[in-house]
Amino acid sequence: MIYIDTASDVKIWGLTGKERLLRMLSDFRDVVIVDDPDQIGDDDRALILRDNYLFDPRILSDLVNGENDYAVRYPHSDNIAAVRCQGKHIRPCVEAMARNDMTSIENVLDIVTPQEMNILYYEKLKKNDPPYLYEVTGKNRTQSEKRLFAEVYKNVTDLVTLWVWPLPAYWMTRFCVRARLSPNQLTLFGLVLVVIAGFAFWHGNFATGLAAGWLMTFLDTVDGKLARVTVTSSHKGHLLDHGIDLIHPPLWYLAWGMGLNQPLIHGFEVSTILWWMFAGYLGGRLFELAFRAWLAPFSMFVWRPFDSVNRLVTARRNPCLILLTLAWLAGAPGAGLLAVALWHVISTVILGIRLLQAGLVKIRQGGLQTWLNEVDPVSDRSRLLVRMFTRLPATE
Repeated sequence: MIYIDTASDVKIWGLTGKERLLRMLSDFRDVVIVDDPDQIGDDDRALILRDNYLFDPRILSDLVNGENDYAVRYPHSDNIAAVRCQGKHIRPCVEAMARNDMTSIENVLDIVTPQEMNILYYEKLKKNDPPYLYEVTGKNRTQSEKRLFAEVYKNVTDLVTLWVWPLPAYWMTRFCVRARLSPNQLTLFGLVLVVIAGFAFWHGNFATGLAAGWLMTFLDTVDGKLARVTVTSSHKGHLLDHGIDLIHPPLWYLAWGMGLNQPLIHGFEVSTILWWMFAGYLGGRLFELAFRAWLAPFSMFVWRPFDSVNRLVTARRNPCLILLTLAWLAGAPGAGLLAVALWHVISTVILGIRLLQAGLVKIRQGGLQTWLNEVDPVSDRSRLLVRMFTRLPATE
């Protein structure tokens, strides 16, 4: 039984706090939203959420699915943001939260901050930052939007997505919210760009194809961020987005090869180069799938620091587009295709070796752990890789 205590009407990314919480809670089963705490019986399991806070999904999941009763304190004040309790305590807790009376709640429940909840690694975003909890006010609305956008950004990804796209993606996401564009609309427009790029490559119009391709990769970043900040992710949208991402890169490289209109590149037949590329692409994906299916419940790219660095440049779409773009600028588009094929082969060999090494470690040690769970974003800040792949907790 969940009661949302309405304390703010400030909109963050187009949503009030209550609207955001309702969307987030729709993913959970066996929950009932009530408009009045008196609707909750004394023996019911109850949850109170204040809507003037931005809750990390990991905190909500623990509150809804956990067994223990406790209150969550905002780390920068004595204010209570959420309470999980028996129904008989619901009315006193609601009144105490309205008064910001932590003492009354402390007499009944344990009080923890997000950092004390022992929730770290977040597989969906490849990150181990402490769960966030931000208070929203009329004065910090813009700051809260920036914080939330940063929180939904992946920590381990390719170098373009990690270092080039964040700022333009932030402003594009703001535009999309104001224009009321949905993530699926961006994904479908991205699909149109996939076709345009492929058609242009096939006919040797590499400049047009690269322009469409880079725009598509940018929108591919924006649609995911838009979905997360507006809580509009859907299973169909996820399948559409990832299905497009999975299928189109090798088709682009095939179209590029056809657009070259030449049988040989530096003595190698174009058809042979394309076979190298297809074999490398499929092999790499299979190795990644095998790692997750057989060895660990997390991505291969967060196993050890080397793997996270490898993710920056491994043969995925954006690093390969860099190779194609540089080759086109140098007036050697054929060399670009050869570089992409060779990079796929090299990357796949590296992934294969890492898969074997991980298998041996699991046999000897009985399990694998992601390196992100072994570091502290604050105390280990002197390490370059920690700075690259983790974020510091926000301070007021």
